[in-house]
Amino acid sequence: MNTRKKVFCFILPSYFKEDKGGAELQCYYLAQELISRDWEVHYIREHCDNNYKKDYMDDGIRIHGIRKIRDELRWMNINQLAPIMNTIDADCWYCRATISYLYPVLKNARKIEGSKVIWSCCHDKELKTIRQKKIILKLLYKFNEALFKNALQKIDTIVLQTNHQKNLLRVKYKLSGTIIYNAHPRPKSYNSNEKQNTIVWIGRLQPWKHPEIFVQIAEQLETKPYKFVAIGKPLKNNDLKNLLIDAQKKLSNFEYKGELENSHVCQIISEAKLLICTSDHEGFSNTFIEAWARGVPVISLRVDPDNLLQEKKIGLLSNSIEQLCIDIDLLLQNPEMWSKFSMNCIHFFETHLTINKAVDKLEYIL
Repeated sequence: MNTRKKVFCFILPSYFKEDKGGAELQCYYLAQELISRDWEVHYIREHCDNNYKKDYMDDGIRIHGIRKIRDELRWMNINQLAPIMNTIDADCWYCRATISYLYPVLKNARKIEGSKVIWSCCHDKELKTIRQKKIILKLLYKFNEALFKNALQKIDTIVLQTNHQKNLLRVKYKLSGTIIYNAHPRPKSYNSNEKQNTIVWIGRLQPWKHPEIFVQIAEQLETKPYKFVAIGKPLKNNDLKNLLIDAQKKLSNFEYKGELENSHVCQIISEAKLLICTSDHEGFSNTFIEAWARGVPVISLRVDPDNLLQEKKIGLLSNSIEQLCIDIDLLLQNPEMWSKFSMNCIHFFETHLTINKAVDKLEYIL
């Protein structure tokens, strides 16, 4: 007698191998672990033109396509979602990386017996009111947010990354959720004896991530025996790529590597001593976890998810550029202190942030 496999479906605007982002990477990791536990895994994402494969299989994940649509109008894809969702007949629908698909997913899922809907918050800003200057965009966003609020109160589970997000959810929507940290597969090795005095910055070249501050830090510490490496995908709407290219030409201690495959990024992290974060805000950054998994402490200008850097001694929160430069010296010129922080990073990762622990929690709430 054949037993039906449990079926899990991710619904996001993008798939990791087509558009590399943090939320997409997390879903890819979760998908691989679910497949290893004998789940059948599907993934619905948008395709923007005929060059995209609409439906195909990748690493055991069944990929499905719906038309690409602007952020505030994604709820209009309800009719495109319906036949795909009916065919998949999932036990669980997992929405992430946008608030806009939750309402249409819930409406369609309610017609499928026994299925559950999860919304997973990928960024603090999803739980805050976004200010729009143009009146039409403002009205569209307000309508979209109303649909999201309606759906959020009726779904089965809300997944959050941090206690801060849990508080935002409680204040804005009077709801509670379950915290499941972002996670990462165990590295094959920690390379603790191969690390150089390399300091890494990683992120898409968004203005709010402030790669220019990383350049300022490299300038201030140019006389020190440190190498500064920036990694990140350039965007069309700003000139931050040229800023990093110019810094590479002017500074002997600076290198910009552009966008790299995730495996290459992780290799660079494994050979580094520190990861630097200059962002105004983050959710629970994948780069933090990739660093901790390899025994690399994080020094952050403004972001400290749930105060973990300070409480677990897996990094430092600087709060100013001047203090960040001091903190770099503090760790790199004190090998015993750096080693202690590095061991704390690995211990915290192994205890809380492995992908199998995240899926254990996910399966438990299901």
